[in-house]
Amino acid sequence: MHRLVSYRNYLAPGLYFLLAILLIWKTLAFGISGYLLDRDSLDTQDHQSALQWNPEHPDALFQLSQQQSHAYPQAKQQIADALITAPSLAHMLLPLAQHWLNNNELQRADKAAELAAQLMPAETAVHLQAAAHWLARNNIQKAIAHWSIVLAANTRNDKQLFPVFFQLLNSEQGRETLLTLAGSDPRWWPRFFSYVERKEKQIQKIDLLIGISQQSGRELTISERSQYINRLKREKNWGKAYFAWLNALNNEQKKFLGQLYNGGFEQTFQNTGFSWFSQATESAAVDTLHTYGVNGESALRIVFRNKPERFSHLHQPLYLSPGEHRLRGRVRKDSIRSTYGVQWQVHCISDKRKQLGESERFLGVDQWKNFSFDFQVPDHGCEAQELRLFSLGKRKDDFRVNGVLWFDDMRIRKMN
Repeated sequence: MHRLVSYRNYLAPGLYFLLAILLIWKTLAFGISGYLLDRDSLDTQDHQSALQWNPEHPDALFQLSQQQSHAYPQAKQQIADALITAPSLAHMLLPLAQHWLNNNELQRADKAAELAAQLMPAETAVHLQAAAHWLARNNIQKAIAHWSIVLAANTRNDKQLFPVFFQLLNSEQGRETLLTLAGSDPRWWPRFFSYVERKEKQIQKIDLLIGISQQSGRELTISERSQYINRLKREKNWGKAYFAWLNALNNEQKKFLGQLYNGGFEQTFQNTGFSWFSQATESAAVDTLHTYGVNGESALRIVFRNKPERFSHLHQPLYLSPGEHRLRGRVRKDSIRSTYGVQWQVHCISDKRKQLGESERFLGVDQWKNFSFDFQVPDHGCEAQELRLFSLGKRKDDFRVNGVLWFDDMRIRKMN
């Protein structure tokens, strides 16, 4: 027994030594192969030399097959060998697919392209090459499926691929393809919508894209809907813009509908459609807040900062029918100091110089009190209007306002 243990003690260092030698040789062989492949100028002899050191080196097998693509049977076998020894190099399947495609072995070519994408699903370059394969096979559906994966991965290929997707709107088959894509709500769709909105001159194509999105069950994002409504506004299609905004409101938002939306300031500003718009400015801070004497939960608060800049950063677009209207509301003035004060004004959007009506000037200190003013919307040339709060003056220093203004319970009612 003692002798057996001594033999083991004697043999163990020798075995470890042999294993170490084998490991060093394997590393050295692979390293020399890599060195031969990293040289600036490579030819077939360099690759063959690398394979002499390591017959299973995948990069050498692949690069040699690329150089010997004219020798079809040999190249095919070399790529297959490389894939067996290193499955991570699945991109080798794509040249193999091209070889089979060139030799009319279509079933094999298709399987190779499919397998390459399955083995390397995160490689956009593989999906781009797979898409090219399916284009060569006149299978636009599968090509687009691979492009969709590429677009979802990053934005680098938007410029090249979005024009192709844009052309799909021009045919029934293409629109069916977009309908299928929209059903999966791909992350690139909002970017594609923005591209179409910028590119397309006619609103009908944008309507078509929205219809496809809705038919698929995909909801428009807030950004998409805002872009669409703003486009309609720029084209002065006020009725369509208003109803596009109106139809997008949820049940909670519809509670605040009226000739003036959210006139009680119970909701935060949306900055879209025909709701309140508030822009950041150094001259004042605008928000909604609870305070004493308010009806409901909150009121509008404007904190003026005594800056020589005209305040005009709070407004709401209106879509009122022709005729006489009255705006009513409640105001509270907390030490408003200004040369000329602050005032609500209603203008025609098409002609900002055409003022339809104005409120009293708000100055000084006062508790909550009612205010109102009437205005007339003409029959023509004023399809949409705008209610905006202004600081008044003629020179920069006139626009300085200090103090706090509160508004609540604002509403518009038609008089006739």
